Amino acid sequence: MSMSARSGGWAALVLTVALLAALWGTPSTHGEQLPPVAIRSPVDDAQPESEPEPVDEEVFRDRRSTSWQAEASAPVPPNRVPAPPDGAGSDPLVVPATTVPPPSTTLPPVPTVPPSTVPPPVVARPGQVTVATGTSTPASAPAVPSSGGGVPAWPPYTTRPGLTDVAALTGWPAPAEIAAAPVLAVKIDNVGLARPQWQLDRADVVFEENVEGATRFLALFHSDVPGEMGPVRSARTTDLEVLPALNRPVFAWSGGNPGVTEWVASAASSGVLVDVAGVRSNCYRREPTRRAPHNLVASTACLRDRGATGGAGAAVPLWSIDADWTAGALSTSPDTSFEVAMDGGLRAGWTWDPANAVYVRSQNGAPHVVASGATIAAENVVVLTVPHRPSAVDARSPHAETTGTGPAVIHRDGMAIPGSWVRTTTFEPFRFVAADGSEIALQVGRTFVELAR
Repeated sequence: MSMSARSGGWAALVLTVALLAALWGTPSTHGEQLPPVAIRSPVDDAQPESEPEPVDEEVFRDRRSTSWQAEASAPVPPNRVPAPPDGAGSDPLVVPATTVPPPSTTLPPVPTVPPSTVPPPVVARPGQVTVATGTSTPASAPAVPSSGGGVPAWPPYTTRPGLTDVAALTGWPAPAEIAAAPVLAVKIDNVGLARPQWQLDRADVVFEENVEGATRFLALFHSDVPGEMGPVRSARTTDLEVLPALNRPVFAWSGGNPGVTEWVASAASSGVLVDVAGVRSNCYRREPTRRAPHNLVASTACLRDRGATGGAGAAVPLWSIDADWTAGALSTSPDTSFEVAMDGGLRAGWTWDPANAVYVRSQNGAPHVVASGATIAAENVVVLTVPHRPSAVDARSPHAETTGTGPAVIHRDGMAIPGSWVRTTTFEPFRFVAADGSEIALQVGRTFVELAR
Protein backbone atom coordinates (compact mmCIF):
# COMPACT_ATOMS: atom_id res chain seq x y z
CA MET A 1 0.00 0.00 0.00
CA SER A 2 1.38 3.38 -0.90
CA MET A 3 2.05 6.12 1.61
CA SER A 4 -0.75 8.26 0.17
CA ALA A 5 -3.24 5.43 0.54
CA ARG A 6 -2.28 4.84 4.16
CA SER A 7 -2.56 8.57 4.90
CA GLY A 8 -6.03 8.64 3.36
CA GLY A 9 -7.12 5.67 5.52
CA TRP A 10 -5.84 7.29 8.71
CA ALA A 11 -7.62 10.52 7.82
CA ALA A 12 -10.92 8.70 7.34
CA LEU A 13 -10.48 6.90 10.68
CA VAL A 14 -9.76 10.15 12.51
CA LEU A 15 -12.80 11.79 10.91
CA THR A 16 -15.02 8.88 11.95
CA VAL A 17 -13.80 9.03 15.56
CA ALA A 18 -14.38 12.79 15.65
CA LEU A 19 -17.92 12.41 14.40
CA LEU A 20 -18.70 9.73 16.98
CA ALA A 21 -17.26 11.89 19.73
CA ALA A 22 -19.41 14.78 18.65
CA LEU A 23 -22.49 12.60 18.73
CA TRP A 24 -21.71 11.03 22.11
CA GLY A 25 -20.42 14.20 23.75
CA THR A 26 -17.55 14.44 26.16
CA PRO A 27 -17.40 12.26 29.30
CA SER A 28 -18.35 15.25 31.47
CA THR A 29 -21.67 15.77 29.70
CA HIS A 30 -22.45 12.36 28.29
CA GLY A 31 -25.90 11.17 29.41
CA GLU A 32 -27.01 14.63 30.59
CA GLN A 33 -30.64 15.42 29.68
CA LEU A 34 -31.64 18.38 27.60
CA PRO A 35 -33.21 21.22 29.56
CA PRO A 36 -36.99 20.84 29.72
CA VAL A 37 -39.03 22.70 27.11
CA ALA A 38 -41.27 25.36 28.66
CA ILE A 39 -44.87 24.41 27.84
CA ARG A 40 -47.25 27.32 28.15
CA SER A 41 -50.50 26.38 29.81
CA PRO A 42 -53.76 27.63 28.34
CA VAL A 43 -54.29 29.26 31.72
CA ASP A 44 -51.24 31.45 31.07
CA ASP A 45 -52.97 32.74 27.97
CA ALA A 46 -56.44 32.79 29.51
CA GLN A 47 -58.38 35.69 28.10
CA PRO A 48 -60.07 38.08 30.48
CA GLU A 49 -63.77 38.48 30.91
CA SER A 50 -63.86 40.67 27.83
CA GLU A 51 -61.79 41.85 24.92
CA PRO A 52 -62.37 44.37 22.13
CA GLU A 53 -65.24 43.49 19.85
CA PRO A 54 -63.14 42.71 16.72
CA VAL A 55 -61.78 39.61 18.42
CA ASP A 56 -65.32 38.24 18.53
CA GLU A 57 -65.42 37.91 14.79
CA GLU A 58 -62.31 35.75 14.71
CA VAL A 59 -63.74 33.25 17.16
CA PHE A 60 -67.08 33.12 15.41
CA ARG A 61 -65.77 33.19 11.83
CA ASP A 62 -66.92 29.63 11.19
CA ARG A 63 -70.13 29.72 13.22
CA ARG A 64 -72.43 32.01 11.29
CA SER A 65 -75.44 29.88 10.54
CA THR A 66 -78.37 28.41 12.36
CA SER A 67 -76.59 25.05 12.37
CA TRP A 68 -75.18 26.13 15.75
CA GLN A 69 -78.49 25.08 17.29
CA ALA A 70 -78.02 21.49 16.19
CA GLU A 71 -74.44 21.54 17.38
CA ALA A 72 -75.49 22.78 20.81
CA SER A 73 -77.73 19.78 21.33
CA ALA A 74 -74.77 17.39 21.13
CA PRO A 75 -73.41 15.98 24.42
CA VAL A 76 -71.00 18.36 26.09
CA PRO A 77 -67.56 16.81 26.68
CA PRO A 78 -66.33 17.04 30.27
CA ASN A 79 -63.42 19.27 29.26
CA ARG A 80 -65.58 21.82 27.44
CA VAL A 81 -65.31 25.26 28.97
CA PRO A 82 -66.91 28.47 27.74
CA ALA A 83 -64.80 31.06 26.01
CA PRO A 84 -64.39 34.43 27.70
CA PRO A 85 -67.30 36.76 26.97
CA ASP A 86 -67.09 39.86 24.81
CA GLY A 87 -63.63 39.17 23.43
CA ALA A 88 -64.34 35.59 22.46
CA GLY A 89 -68.09 35.68 22.43
CA SER A 90 -70.08 32.80 23.83
CA ASP A 91 -68.87 29.79 21.88
CA PRO A 92 -66.97 27.09 23.76
CA LEU A 93 -63.30 26.32 23.60
CA VAL A 94 -62.00 22.83 24.27
CA VAL A 95 -58.79 22.55 26.26
CA PRO A 96 -57.25 19.61 28.10
CA ALA A 97 -59.10 19.30 31.38
CA THR A 98 -55.86 18.95 33.33
CA THR A 99 -54.69 22.38 32.26
CA VAL A 100 -57.49 24.21 34.04
CA PRO A 101 -56.57 24.34 37.73
CA PRO A 102 -59.21 24.67 40.44
CA PRO A 103 -59.81 28.11 41.89
CA SER A 104 -56.96 29.23 44.06
CA THR A 105 -59.30 30.54 46.73
CA THR A 106 -62.73 29.39 47.77
CA LEU A 107 -64.83 31.21 50.29
CA PRO A 108 -66.05 29.07 53.16
CA PRO A 109 -69.74 28.17 52.98
CA VAL A 110 -71.98 30.56 54.82
CA PRO A 111 -74.67 29.40 57.23
CA THR A 112 -77.92 28.34 55.67
CA VAL A 113 -80.52 31.09 55.65
CA PRO A 114 -84.10 29.87 55.16
CA PRO A 115 -85.61 31.86 52.30
CA SER A 116 -88.82 32.08 54.31
CA THR A 117 -87.18 34.87 56.31
CA VAL A 118 -87.97 37.18 53.40
CA PRO A 119 -91.54 38.31 54.08
CA PRO A 120 -94.00 37.74 51.24
CA PRO A 121 -95.31 40.73 49.31
CA VAL A 122 -98.71 42.10 50.13
CA VAL A 123 -101.29 42.91 47.46
CA ALA A 124 -103.69 45.34 49.08
CA ARG A 125 -105.72 46.18 45.97
CA PRO A 126 -105.36 46.20 42.18
CA GLY A 127 -102.43 48.33 41.16
CA GLN A 128 -100.63 48.01 44.47
CA VAL A 129 -97.84 45.62 45.47
CA THR A 130 -96.09 46.31 48.75
CA VAL A 131 -92.90 44.58 49.82
CA ALA A 132 -92.00 44.21 53.47
CA THR A 133 -89.91 47.02 54.92
CA GLY A 134 -86.85 46.73 57.08
CA THR A 135 -84.16 44.11 57.22
CA SER A 136 -85.85 40.80 56.60
CA THR A 137 -82.91 38.49 56.00
CA PRO A 138 -80.25 37.84 58.67
CA ALA A 139 -76.85 39.36 58.15
CA SER A 140 -75.43 35.87 57.60
CA ALA A 141 -77.10 35.70 54.18
CA PRO A 142 -74.57 35.20 51.40
CA ALA A 143 -72.94 38.11 49.68
CA VAL A 144 -70.56 38.22 46.77
CA PRO A 145 -66.86 38.59 47.66
CA SER A 146 -65.74 42.14 48.27
CA SER A 147 -62.26 41.52 46.90
CA GLY A 148 -60.52 39.25 44.42
CA GLY A 149 -60.61 35.49 44.55
CA GLY A 150 -63.20 33.00 45.62
CA VAL A 151 -66.56 31.78 44.48
CA PRO A 152 -69.66 32.82 46.44
CA ALA A 153 -71.26 30.00 48.39
CA TRP A 154 -75.01 30.44 48.56
CA PRO A 155 -77.07 28.47 51.10
CA PRO A 156 -79.62 26.00 49.75
CA TYR A 157 -82.58 27.98 48.44
CA THR A 158 -86.25 27.04 48.64
CA THR A 159 -88.67 28.94 46.41
CA ARG A 160 -91.33 31.20 47.90
CA PRO A 161 -94.97 31.56 46.85
CA GLY A 162 -95.70 34.13 44.19
CA LEU A 163 -98.63 36.49 43.83
CA THR A 164 -102.19 35.74 42.77
CA ASP A 165 -103.74 37.46 39.76
CA VAL A 166 -101.02 40.14 39.69
CA ALA A 167 -97.80 40.33 37.65
CA ALA A 168 -95.14 40.74 40.33
CA LEU A 169 -92.73 42.94 38.38
CA THR A 170 -95.27 45.37 36.89
CA GLY A 171 -98.35 45.29 39.11
CA TRP A 172 -100.56 44.63 36.09
CA PRO A 173 -103.54 42.29 36.53
CA ALA A 174 -102.58 38.82 35.29
CA PRO A 175 -104.22 35.42 35.01
CA ALA A 176 -103.10 32.82 37.49
CA GLU A 177 -100.85 31.01 35.02
CA ILE A 178 -98.92 34.21 34.28
CA ALA A 179 -98.69 35.25 37.92
CA ALA A 180 -97.27 31.82 38.80
CA ALA A 181 -94.74 31.78 35.95
CA PRO A 182 -91.01 32.28 36.63
CA VAL A 183 -88.93 35.22 35.51
CA LEU A 184 -86.85 34.67 32.37
CA ALA A 185 -83.68 36.67 33.05
CA VAL A 186 -81.88 37.19 29.75
CA LYS A 187 -78.52 38.90 29.11
CA ILE A 188 -78.94 41.20 26.10
CA ASP A 189 -76.16 42.81 24.07
CA ASN A 190 -75.98 46.60 23.55
CA VAL A 191 -72.96 47.31 21.34
CA GLY A 192 -73.56 48.84 17.93
CA LEU A 193 -73.48 45.54 16.05
CA ALA A 194 -76.15 44.14 18.38
CA ARG A 195 -78.72 46.80 17.57
CA PRO A 196 -81.59 46.79 17.05
CA GLN A 197 -82.26 44.20 19.73
CA TRP A 198 -85.04 41.65 19.48
CA GLN A 199 -88.00 42.19 21.84
CA LEU A 200 -86.11 44.13 24.51
CA ASP A 201 -89.06 46.53 24.65
CA ARG A 202 -91.29 43.77 26.02
CA ALA A 203 -89.28 43.05 29.15
CA ASP A 204 -91.04 43.89 32.42
CA VAL A 205 -87.80 45.13 33.97
CA VAL A 206 -84.42 45.95 32.45
CA PHE A 207 -81.21 46.55 34.40
CA GLU A 208 -78.57 48.42 32.40
CA GLU A 209 -75.11 47.43 33.59
CA ASN A 210 -71.70 48.90 32.86
CA VAL A 211 -69.38 46.36 31.29
CA GLU A 212 -66.04 47.01 29.61
CA GLY A 213 -66.37 50.29 27.75
CA ALA A 214 -70.04 49.65 26.98
CA THR A 215 -73.30 48.59 28.62
CA ARG A 216 -75.28 45.39 28.65
CA PHE A 217 -78.82 44.58 29.77
CA LEU A 218 -80.22 42.06 32.23
CA ALA A 219 -83.77 41.87 30.86
CA LEU A 220 -86.48 40.29 33.01
CA PHE A 221 -89.39 38.84 31.04
CA HIS A 222 -92.51 37.74 32.87
CA SER A 223 -95.94 39.17 32.04
CA ASP A 224 -95.33 39.88 28.34
CA VAL A 225 -93.06 37.18 26.96
CA PRO A 226 -92.25 37.06 23.23
CA GLY A 227 -91.42 33.88 21.33
CA GLU A 228 -87.75 34.81 21.04
CA MET A 229 -85.41 37.47 22.38
CA GLY A 230 -81.83 38.55 21.90
CA PRO A 231 -79.07 38.98 21.00
CA VAL A 232 -78.05 36.96 24.05
CA ARG A 233 -74.56 37.54 25.40
CA SER A 234 -72.32 36.58 28.28
CA ALA A 235 -72.87 37.06 32.00
CA ARG A 236 -71.08 39.26 34.49
CA THR A 237 -70.59 38.92 38.22
CA THR A 238 -72.92 41.92 38.64
CA ASP A 239 -75.78 39.66 37.52
CA LEU A 240 -75.35 37.62 40.69
CA GLU A 241 -76.23 40.75 42.68
CA VAL A 242 -79.73 40.81 41.17
CA LEU A 243 -80.66 37.22 40.31
CA PRO A 244 -80.99 35.86 43.89
CA ALA A 245 -83.94 38.23 44.52
CA LEU A 246 -85.95 36.70 41.66
CA ASN A 247 -87.02 33.46 43.40
CA ARG A 248 -85.03 31.00 41.27
CA PRO A 249 -85.39 32.57 37.82
CA VAL A 250 -84.39 30.98 34.54
CA PHE A 251 -81.07 32.58 33.60
CA ALA A 252 -80.39 32.73 29.85
CA TRP A 253 -76.85 33.71 28.90
CA SER A 254 -74.46 32.74 26.15
CA GLY A 255 -71.55 31.63 28.32
CA GLY A 256 -68.68 33.23 30.16
CA ASN A 257 -65.10 32.92 31.23
CA PRO A 258 -64.27 30.18 33.76
CA GLY A 259 -64.62 32.57 36.69
CA VAL A 260 -68.10 33.79 35.80
CA THR A 261 -69.12 30.25 34.92
CA GLU A 262 -68.09 29.07 38.41
CA TRP A 263 -70.15 31.83 40.02
CA VAL A 264 -73.26 30.91 38.05
CA ALA A 265 -72.69 27.19 38.66
CA SER A 266 -72.40 27.83 42.41
CA ALA A 267 -75.70 29.72 42.43
CA ALA A 268 -77.40 27.03 40.34
CA SER A 269 -76.14 24.23 42.58
CA SER A 270 -77.77 25.94 45.58
CA GLY A 271 -81.08 26.41 43.78
CA VAL A 272 -80.70 30.19 43.46
CA LEU A 273 -81.31 30.06 39.69
CA VAL A 274 -81.85 27.70 36.77
CA ASP A 275 -78.78 27.87 34.56
CA VAL A 276 -79.52 27.77 30.81
CA ALA A 277 -76.18 28.71 29.27
CA GLY A 278 -75.84 28.77 25.50
CA VAL A 279 -72.79 26.51 25.56
CA ARG A 280 -74.77 23.71 27.17
CA SER A 281 -78.26 24.16 25.74
CA ASN A 282 -80.17 23.86 22.47
CA CYS A 283 -82.51 26.72 23.48
CA TYR A 284 -80.70 29.06 21.11
CA ARG A 285 -80.18 29.64 17.42
CA ARG A 286 -77.95 31.87 15.31
CA GLU A 287 -79.73 34.50 13.22
CA PRO A 288 -77.97 34.37 9.80
CA THR A 289 -78.77 37.99 8.95
CA ARG A 290 -76.52 39.23 11.77
CA ARG A 291 -72.82 38.94 12.43
CA ALA A 292 -71.77 36.63 15.25
CA PRO A 293 -71.52 36.84 18.19
CA HIS A 294 -74.28 39.46 18.09
CA ASN A 295 -76.88 37.08 16.65
CA LEU A 296 -77.66 34.52 19.36
CA VAL A 297 -81.45 34.24 19.84
CA ALA A 298 -83.18 32.48 22.75
CA SER A 299 -86.39 30.44 22.47
CA THR A 300 -88.95 31.28 25.13
CA ALA A 301 -90.67 27.89 24.95
CA CYS A 302 -87.37 26.09 25.50
CA LEU A 303 -86.39 28.37 28.39
CA ARG A 304 -89.73 27.73 30.06
CA ASP A 305 -89.30 23.98 29.64
CA ARG A 306 -85.88 24.20 31.27
CA GLY A 307 -87.40 26.27 34.06
CA ALA A 308 -90.07 23.66 34.71
CA THR A 309 -87.45 20.92 34.80
CA GLY A 310 -85.22 22.95 37.11
CA GLY A 311 -87.98 23.93 39.53
CA ALA A 312 -88.00 27.66 38.77
CA GLY A 313 -90.07 29.70 41.21
CA ALA A 314 -92.90 32.14 40.58
CA ALA A 315 -92.02 35.77 40.01
CA VAL A 316 -91.90 37.92 43.14
CA PRO A 317 -91.78 41.73 43.45
CA LEU A 318 -88.49 43.63 43.28
CA TRP A 319 -89.95 46.79 44.89
CA SER A 320 -93.21 48.34 46.03
CA ILE A 321 -95.68 49.35 43.31
CA ASP A 322 -98.61 51.70 43.83
CA ALA A 323 -100.52 53.43 41.04
CA ASP A 324 -102.03 55.90 43.53
CA TRP A 325 -98.82 56.86 45.31
CA THR A 326 -98.24 60.61 45.44
CA ALA A 327 -95.20 62.62 46.43
CA GLY A 328 -97.19 64.84 48.79
CA ALA A 329 -94.85 67.30 50.47
CA LEU A 330 -91.70 65.60 49.14
CA SER A 331 -89.28 67.65 47.09
CA THR A 332 -89.73 66.75 43.41
CA SER A 333 -88.96 68.34 40.06
CA PRO A 334 -90.46 68.01 36.59
CA ASP A 335 -88.36 65.82 34.33
CA THR A 336 -89.48 66.30 30.78
CA SER A 337 -86.12 64.84 29.74
CA PHE A 338 -82.90 63.70 31.38
CA GLU A 339 -79.75 61.72 30.61
CA VAL A 340 -77.73 59.14 32.53
CA ALA A 341 -74.00 58.84 31.81
CA MET A 342 -72.92 55.22 31.47
CA ASP A 343 -69.57 53.65 30.58
CA GLY A 344 -68.13 53.89 27.10
CA GLY A 345 -69.48 57.41 26.64
CA LEU A 346 -73.03 56.11 26.33
CA ARG A 347 -75.70 58.66 27.22
CA ALA A 348 -78.95 56.97 28.12
CA GLY A 349 -81.62 59.57 27.45
CA TRP A 350 -85.23 59.56 28.63
CA THR A 351 -88.06 61.86 27.56
CA TRP A 352 -91.44 62.02 29.26
CA ASP A 353 -94.35 61.30 26.91
CA PRO A 354 -97.43 62.64 28.73
CA ALA A 355 -99.85 61.32 26.11
CA ASN A 356 -98.82 57.74 26.83
CA ALA A 357 -97.56 58.28 30.40
CA VAL A 358 -94.17 56.67 29.67
CA TYR A 359 -90.54 57.66 29.40
CA VAL A 360 -89.13 57.08 25.92
CA ARG A 361 -85.49 55.98 25.67
CA SER A 362 -82.70 57.23 23.44
CA GLN A 363 -79.00 56.38 23.20
CA ASN A 364 -76.55 59.19 22.45
CA GLY A 365 -79.40 61.30 21.14
CA ALA A 366 -80.92 58.70 18.81
CA PRO A 367 -84.18 56.86 19.58
CA HIS A 368 -83.55 53.38 20.99
CA VAL A 369 -85.58 51.30 18.55
CA VAL A 370 -85.86 47.50 18.59
CA ALA A 371 -86.05 45.21 15.56
CA SER A 372 -89.85 45.41 15.41
CA GLY A 373 -89.65 49.18 14.99
CA ALA A 374 -90.96 49.94 18.48
CA THR A 375 -89.13 52.43 20.68
CA ILE A 376 -88.17 51.32 24.18
CA ALA A 377 -90.34 52.99 26.81
CA ALA A 378 -91.09 52.49 30.50
CA GLU A 379 -93.47 53.85 33.10
CA ASN A 380 -90.61 54.05 35.60
CA VAL A 381 -86.94 54.90 35.23
CA VAL A 382 -84.90 54.26 38.38
CA VAL A 383 -81.38 55.70 38.50
CA LEU A 384 -79.29 54.03 41.19
CA THR A 385 -75.82 55.33 42.02
CA VAL A 386 -74.00 52.19 43.12
CA PRO A 387 -70.38 51.41 44.03
CA HIS A 388 -68.37 49.80 41.24
CA ARG A 389 -65.27 47.71 41.92
CA PRO A 390 -63.18 45.40 39.77
CA SER A 391 -64.80 42.01 39.32
CA ALA A 392 -63.30 39.20 41.37
CA VAL A 393 -62.89 37.16 38.18
CA ASP A 394 -61.54 39.90 35.90
CA ALA A 395 -60.11 43.16 37.21
CA ARG A 396 -60.97 44.90 33.95
CA SER A 397 -64.67 44.15 34.32
CA PRO A 398 -66.69 46.42 36.65
CA HIS A 399 -68.82 44.84 39.34
CA ALA A 400 -71.78 46.92 40.53
CA GLU A 401 -72.71 46.39 44.17
CA THR A 402 -76.46 46.58 44.80
CA THR A 403 -76.51 45.73 48.49
CA GLY A 404 -76.17 48.46 51.07
CA THR A 405 -77.50 51.92 50.34
CA GLY A 406 -76.87 54.83 48.03
CA PRO A 407 -78.43 57.75 46.16
CA ALA A 408 -81.44 57.09 43.94
CA VAL A 409 -83.70 59.13 41.72
CA ILE A 410 -87.11 57.67 40.94
CA HIS A 411 -88.71 58.94 37.73
CA ARG A 412 -92.46 58.33 37.49
CA ASP A 413 -95.45 60.33 36.33
CA GLY A 414 -93.24 62.97 34.73
CA MET A 415 -91.45 63.92 37.93
CA ALA A 416 -88.10 63.14 39.52
CA ILE A 417 -88.15 62.10 43.17
CA PRO A 418 -84.74 62.05 44.89
CA GLY A 419 -84.11 59.55 47.65
CA SER A 420 -82.02 56.52 48.55
CA TRP A 421 -82.01 52.86 47.67
CA VAL A 422 -81.70 50.34 50.50
CA ARG A 423 -81.04 46.61 50.26
CA THR A 424 -79.46 44.40 52.92
CA THR A 425 -78.85 41.17 51.01
CA THR A 426 -79.04 39.95 47.43
CA PHE A 427 -82.20 37.94 48.28
CA GLU A 428 -84.16 41.04 49.23
CA PRO A 429 -86.18 43.43 47.08
CA PHE A 430 -85.10 47.04 46.70
CA ARG A 431 -86.58 49.76 48.88
CA PHE A 432 -86.64 53.36 47.73
CA VAL A 433 -86.74 55.81 50.61
CA ALA A 434 -87.44 59.55 50.47
CA ALA A 435 -85.63 62.16 52.55
CA ASP A 436 -88.36 62.05 55.21
CA GLY A 437 -88.01 58.27 55.58
CA SER A 438 -91.19 57.39 53.73
CA GLU A 439 -91.17 54.75 51.00
CA ILE A 440 -91.34 55.71 47.33
CA ALA A 441 -93.47 53.30 45.33
CA LEU A 442 -93.16 52.80 41.59
CA GLN A 443 -95.94 53.27 39.06
CA VAL A 444 -97.70 50.23 37.63
CA GLY A 445 -95.91 49.14 34.46
CA ARG A 446 -92.45 48.53 33.11
CA THR A 447 -89.30 49.69 34.88
CA PHE A 448 -85.85 50.48 33.53
CA VAL A 449 -83.04 50.54 36.11
CA GLU A 450 -79.81 52.39 35.37
CA LEU A 451 -76.92 51.09 37.51
CA ALA A 452 -74.84 54.25 37.30
CA ARG A 453 -71.52 55.12 38.89
